[in-house]
Amino acid sequence: MCDEFNKDLLMKGDEKKTTFLNKMIEHRIQYNEDRTNDHYLFLYLASILNYIEWHNDGCLSEVGMMSLNVNISTTIYKLIDLNASNTIDQQELVRFCLNLINSYATCYLSKGMFELSIEEDKFFISNDFPEVIKSEFEELNKKATELITMLKSLLDKYTLYMDDEHKKVFTLQKNNGFFKQIFSAESVKITNGNLSGVENAIECK
Repeated sequence: MCDEFNKDLLMKGDEKKTTFLNKMIEHRIQYNEDRTNDHYLFLYLASILNYIEWHNDGCLSEVGMMSLNVNISTTIYKLIDLNASNTIDQQELVRFCLNLINSYATCYLSKGMFELSIEEDKFFISNDFPEVIKSEFEELNKKATELITMLKSLLDKYTLYMDDEHKKVFTLQKNNGFFKQIFSAESVKITNGNLSGVENAIECK
């Protein structure tokens, strides 16, 4: 009976891993269809992180993935052309900033993961990526690294426009985006400082 139970666990584990693999391939296709759209890049990077953490139900939570799926192009247009007809309410501002902070954290964590794959020989033994995805790591690392500073700058700028009520909403929701509390000082201590760049994205205290 114990053997049957272990077999059942293995089968469920394989199914879960396959689900994350299929999602990663889906987002890779979207990314390669339009490499000028960072929206697809963030989803692709997030799916890679989720694949590595498949045994923990992923790296980003369902809330975090939903945030990355939000189309912020309309908000960006309003910010570029602010006028009486292009105003942004507080709820839209929160959605926009949540997308930014989840994109920032995804890029930062991806950068660390890509660097680990170079430094640690056993990385690809533990994480059996398809060769076509492994071949894109260098390019993805470069793009993620380039976007980190820009995303942080946007966060620092636009979170300042939140009122006190919506700052609380933002702070609560940003901690729901990942299964690990990557924005807390305790997480940084536990991981020996590997998340320190993400902790620096603590806005709206």
